[in-house]
Amino acid sequence: NLVFPAHLLITNDPPVVTVDNFQGLWKDDGSGLKLIARSGSPAPGAGGALWDILPMIPAITDSGDVTFFASLRVGSPTVTGTSDTALWTQIGGGGLKLLLREGDSIAPAISGANVSYFGSGAFATATLSPTTGTAAYPVNLTGSTTDSAIIRSNINGSTITHTLVARENSPAPGTTE
Repeated sequence: NLVFPAHLLITNDPPVVTVDNFQGLWKDDGSGLKLIARSGSPAPGAGGALWDILPMIPAITDSGDVTFFASLRVGSPTVTGTSDTALWTQIGGGGLKLLLREGDSIAPAISGANVSYFGSGAFATATLSPTTGTAAYPVNLTGSTTDSAIIRSNINGSTITHTLVARENSPAPGTTE
């Protein structure tokens, strides 16, 4: 399995490629390259919002499920400067789905906390079965705390739950500090 980002050549000749739709993310699962996401196209689960900036470093599990961080185009439906980044995943089956978006709650991991912004990329992903898996990634928080944290999203089909792995200003496991 392979996943990679690439840029299309901007051209006025058919098919026309512009600065609004030249970024893409492709995957090869052994049956040939398939486009997963393209800037200017609707992002699944984002209320009609369009992808804007796609990742430089997507994550892929041993079984070929892709997870990636991307930006949404500000001004496309439901997108503001405080809701323009998110994580998407193929883990859990059923195609690409929104995992967590800037501004979303991470309860019950930390009560009253919302995602302020994401760290760079996904730290770890794993497919556990065709319908289950996990992804862990860094976030900065707003609401009940402004700490940074590592969050694990457990995916079971369309059900996603968030748990806390590590949190700024909390004792590190195995230490007294």
